[in-house]
Amino acid sequence: GLVGWRPALLTVAVVCAVASAVFLRLMPRARGHRPSGATARTVVGGIRAGLRDPALVALYVQGALLMGGFVAVYNYLAFRLEGPEFTLPATVGSLIFAAYAAGTASSRLTGRLVPRLGRRRVLVVGTLTMAVGALLTLAGGLALVVVGLLVLTAGFFAAHATASAWVGARATTGRAQATALYNVAYYIGSALVGWVLGYAWSGRGWAAVVASVVALSAVALVVALVALPRPGADRCTQQDARAEDRVPDADASPALGLRGQPSR
Repeated sequence: GLVGWRPALLTVAVVCAVASAVFLRLMPRARGHRPSGATARTVVGGIRAGLRDPALVALYVQGALLMGGFVAVYNYLAFRLEGPEFTLPATVGSLIFAAYAAGTASSRLTGRLVPRLGRRRVLVVGTLTMAVGALLTLAGGLALVVVGLLVLTAGFFAAHATASAWVGARATTGRAQATALYNVAYYIGSALVGWVLGYAWSGRGWAAVVASVVALSAVALVVALVALPRPGADRCTQQDARAEDRVPDADASPALGLRGQPSR
């Protein structure tokens, strides 16, 4: 880069601090909010309820596996682009994060598709799209690698947005705890898989990373097909889907690891 990694990190920290201050200043006060008065017993009960429902557990697995694969791609693709295969400068390689725009578009589209197609179908299609995008990044041409990254990002955010909204819609008791469990699984996947696949990168190269991401997507797909209710079998109604599936978009995107930037 132009100034080295230390000044770059300092710049990011300063920008984040300023943005946080502006957010706190401009954020409107809560209206009509009443504290629930939850006790330790009710919180523990909510956690137990969130772990006893197989469908909710399957959704937690989606978050962990898909987020882990997604983070791994962004962690190590920049190393490949800056390596001898493409020899891009770090400032250019870092532009891969512009692919997040595809996630913003796909997550918003997902909110319109779920009421029409059902959560399960949208989740499956998003997972398959993510796997296809990962395979496209194996190409030797830079343009096709970028296309693959865009496809992968769009697929991940479609699947993640669907899964996270589904958790809130399905949890009839302990909704806050169920959502928290999804977030815990999501970030455990980010930290653990994003780190472990570094050994795949250093040992076998980019092909090993892609193979691992495709394998994670396949496992997530099998879990979704086996454990998640089919359209019409979910206890949430179509009207519930329209109300609940206001999905997060890529502007609230995941916290990435070695090379990444924060994150919905």
